[in-house]
Amino acid sequence: MGIFVGREAQLGRIAEAIDDAAAGRGRLVLVAGEPGIGKTSLADAATAAATARGFVALWGRCWEAGGAPAYWPWLDVLAAVARLVDDRALAAALGEGAGLAAELLPEVA
Repeated sequence: MGIFVGREAQLGRIAEAIDDAAAGRGRLVLVAGEPGIGKTSLADAATAAATARGFVALWGRCWEAGGAPAYWPWLDVLAAVARLVDDRALAAALGEGAGLAAELLPEVA
């Protein structure tokens, strides 16, 4: 990644979230804002920081044009998880929700 300037506060918050996750305390970090303000660059920096600590980082992207299914970015992330783990681990993690997940995600079926 190239030079990244002006987001020290946000990067600090992300680093805290990564530290918490490493200690077993889950966190969610949302990045929002107007087009062109550097959201993707910030997310790239967060991904680099997390992977440097040994985490797997997955992305979900919003659909710019209308008509995307509900929860589109989350479905994108869940599909990536389904591709990363073996079938037995996926079935165990989904439990009774496996059938519903299979209806939403071809990767689960």
